[in-house]
Amino acid sequence: MFAMTLWLGNTAYLYISVAFAQMLKAIMPVAVFVLGVAAGLEIMNCRMLLVMSVISFGVLVASYGEIDINWVGVVYQMGGVVGEALRLIFMEILVKRKGLKLNPISVMYYVSPCRYTDSVVKEYIFCSVGAERTLFTPTNHDMTNQLLLTYKIHSPTPEYITPLLE
Repeated sequence: MFAMTLWLGNTAYLYISVAFAQMLKAIMPVAVFVLGVAAGLEIMNCRMLLVMSVISFGVLVASYGEIDINWVGVVYQMGGVVGEALRLIFMEILVKRKGLKLNPISVMYYVSPCRYTDSVVKEYIFCSVGAERTLFTPTNHDMTNQLLLTYKIHSPTPEYITPLLE
């Protein structure tokens, strides 16, 4: 889910402005709530429906002034938002299944070191053997090169990793 979110979110920047992408990201609470209701984690009531409507209306009003809307970029950005919402919902389901009572910040406290370790290992493998020139150079526009390019943009640079590995 995390890789999908990064790929879709970064690809959206090729088609829409950064400001417009940030406006569209404001719909995240609505996506999380709707998917939470669909998964049975949240309960829909009139108050929450009103709150979600206000958020949606605010995003609509903020986006109305966008002069050059590219719908491909909007679809990519909304796909990234849905991917992130799914990741949060799946994480909550996993935590509740184990019987733990953790809020999202506490979950990130436990998940972040694992993600960091995974990034360090991948960075060491891909960048220390000189593969960076061949793996991260887009030769065509297929999904694999886009995903690898997205990973390179969001992974730590070798300058930060090298002292940790020595």
